Amino acid sequence: MIIDILRIIIAALFSLFIPGFIIVYIFFEEFTLLEKISFSVAFSIMIDIAIAIILGYNKDIANLTGGLTFASIIKAEIIVIMILGIIYLIKYIKKNENKKKNKKK
Repeated sequence: MIIDILRIIIAALFSLFIPGFIIVYIFFEEFTLLEKISFSVAFSIMIDIAIAIILGYNKDIANLTGGLTFASIIKAEIIVIMILGIIYLIKYIKKNENKKKNKKK
C-alpha cells in the first residue's frame, strides 16, 4: 500500500511537474515562484501530450515504441528530464563562466 502511494507521488512529479520546471528554469528565470509553478505544470502537461502522441500515434509507431504503457511513459519522461537537465547544466556553466569573465575585467 505504501509502495503504491509512493509510486503515484513519484509518477505525478515526473509527469506533472519536473519537466516543466526545468523548462521554466532554462527559459524564464525572471518569473516569481508562483508563476514558475503554474508554468511548470502547463509545460509538463504539454510534454506529456507530446510523449503520448509519439508513443501511440498509430499502430505502426505503437508497435515500434511499445505503445502507451506505464514503463514506456516513464522511460520517455526520464529521457526528456535528462535531456532538459543537460541543457540546463550547459546554460548554468556558461552563465557562471560569463560572470567570472566579467569579474576579471
